[in-house]
Amino acid sequence: MTDTARATRLRSPGILLAAGLSVLWVAVAGIRPETTYHLAPLLVAATPAAFSPGGRQGALVRVLVGLGLASASGVIIWRLGGLRGPTIGPFSSATQETMALALVGALVGAAWSWRISSD
Repeated sequence: MTDTARATRLRSPGILLAAGLSVLWVAVAGIRPETTYHLAPLLVAATPAAFSPGGRQGALVRVLVGLGLASASGVIIWRLGGLRGPTIGPFSSATQETMALALVGALVGAAWSWRISSD
């Protein structure tokens, strides 16, 4: 794969959208650290795979990019003291919830990408 093709894949709509959601999540968590944004890690992790073209061949890369963005954002928010809000389900901390929902989002994105791709 050429450098141009690789750069084009990294500028795919899903990755750009996920990066924007990630920045927004970090910003609002910095403003309201007592609030837990339960869907943010799920959306950030699922978006690259679900909204990027490329078929099944690049699905794993897009899933890993989404999981990486969601995890990195969660770590940044945690380091800034922003994961102090309530949790849902069986989670004892917002940090655990964030990482679990990032993983679920990556799996959902992978399943969606696999289902809609034709190659």
